[in-house]
Amino acid sequence: MGDRERLRAVRHRALELAEELRSQAEPSPWAVCHGDPHLGNLIVVPGSEEVTLVDWDDAVLAPPERDLMFVLGGGVLPFAPVTDEQQSWFLDGYGRIDVDPDRLVYFRCVRTLEDITELAEHVIDTSRDREQRAESLGYVEGMVSPAGLVVQALRTASRVTWS
Repeated sequence: MGDRERLRAVRHRALELAEELRSQAEPSPWAVCHGDPHLGNLIVVPGSEEVTLVDWDDAVLAPPERDLMFVLGGGVLPFAPVTDEQQSWFLDGYGRIDVDPDRLVYFRCVRTLEDITELAEHVIDTSRDREQRAESLGYVEGMVSPAGLVVQALRTASRVTWS
């Protein structure tokens, strides 16, 4: 399957899951979500082992899977995937929750489509300099790579529970 077909499959899966989630009898629980909690938005406080989540400009009230997709889906940066150890640390601190695999995949698909659309706009925007356009193209290539968001979005998730 080529990149175009994979992107179409991600879009189709997002639309399919959106319809399924809308028709659920039980509404999903909501939480304050960061909206972009990937490794690039974590910093270690100097002189301590405390980790801080920064860049809260995308904060939103949404189902927890909106943020959990970043950790449970393997990350968003193809060059810095979330390791099993990092995932374990996160889950230890997060606490118990039942994760809806469909909701997790839905949010992963939506994020993938948003990111690749924004980057593609940068690539074709001739008002940007050649270096910026090339950098955006590199990010698009990373997204469609075997470790990128497009492939991750097409994976199926199983129900996840932890305490």
